[in-house]
Amino acid sequence: MVEVNVLEGLTVGVSGFTVVVNLSLAGAIFFSKSARVAREYVLIVGTLIMDTIFNLAYLFSSIVKIAAQERPSRLSCGIQAFPCFFFIIGTPLVGFSIVLVALDRFFAVISPAKYYKSDAKQAWSGVTGKQQLINRG
Repeated sequence: MVEVNVLEGLTVGVSGFTVVVNLSLAGAIFFSKSARVAREYVLIVGTLIMDTIFNLAYLFSSIVKIAAQERPSRLSCGIQAFPCFFFIIGTPLVGFSIVLVALDRFFAVISPAKYYKSDAKQAWSGVTGKQQLINRG
């Protein structure tokens, strides 16, 4: 039996906690009528979802290492399909969320009157990547 490294256990705990908190906050904002139509909260939901995907990579990678009967080699750690998928998807999403928030702040500074007249449609299209508004009553 392999002893569990303290760092791996800590990674599972912190990543798991982060995933739960991110999904809870995103759900609370998404299902609140007043928060769902506010542009700032829509951007926060997008950032929370992107951060959750990024943290799932660390969570699943650490769980696979802890569950292994013997220490995996570096090669087998590098080719695990499921955690690698989240690393490949999550890393650019972190950068995308930073660019998305920076663009939002840029447009708020450049033309504040136009920015405050706009609604959450532009924010939803930026977060989802297409012109779509989730507007449920």
